[in-house]
Amino acid sequence: MPARVADPTVPHKLTPASVAAMPVEPAGYEVKDATAPGLYVRVHPNGAKVFTALYYSHALRRKRRVTLGTFPELTPDAARRAANAVRTRAADGEEPAGASRTERAAAKAEAMRRAAEPPPPADPATG
Repeated sequence: MPARVADPTVPHKLTPASVAAMPVEPAGYEVKDATAPGLYVRVHPNGAKVFTALYYSHALRRKRRVTLGTFPELTPDAARRAANAVRTRAADGEEPAGASRTERAAAKAEAMRRAAEPPPPADPATG
């Protein structure tokens, strides 16, 4: 029988068996890994189990969270390595979670503007 998480509020070492045994609850919850700083597994109400990494963004002066992948496609060991890579990138001054909301919104607005432009006229020489 797989290991079961006795208390999800207490950090513990995530294993494939313990993650598989995490029960689904209506409100969802997250469990912190005891061995990799900032690594969490979120158990959503629909049953999805998603690994995330929490890190401190020095540029934004706040904590950020990045999604690493879903279980069982991503194993706890691979999630630990990915979380450590995220923390290393953040310590080096990068922004692992990507662009800020305003930058993403501006990029989306630009893409929508380009999509709304009429297509260029057909070139009769190539046609």
